[in-house]
Amino acid sequence: MRYAVVYEQGPNNYNAYVPELPVILVVADTLEELATEAREAIAFHLEGEGREAEAFEIDLVAFDEYDGDMLTLAGERVPARPAPSVTA
Repeated sequence: MRYAVVYEQGPNNYNAYVPELPVILVVADTLEELATEAREAIAFHLEGEGREAEAFEIDLVAFDEYDGDMLTLAGERVPARPAPSVTA
């Protein structure tokens, strides 16, 4: 399994979320720490679901470059980018 970890750089740190696992939010001082924290958070989440032996990889993706959907806590998909408005 491969998970996108979508991150933004704030004034003092980086923050990220995993669109397929909306309960995961990560904050770290560097991108390296962010990747480590994201891996640990995903592994912990999978373990809680009884999938601890599941192998996975992550892709760090800048928020501005992410064009996939986000999954809400209610399990609904929300487009990452708003649909362009159409005028007639």
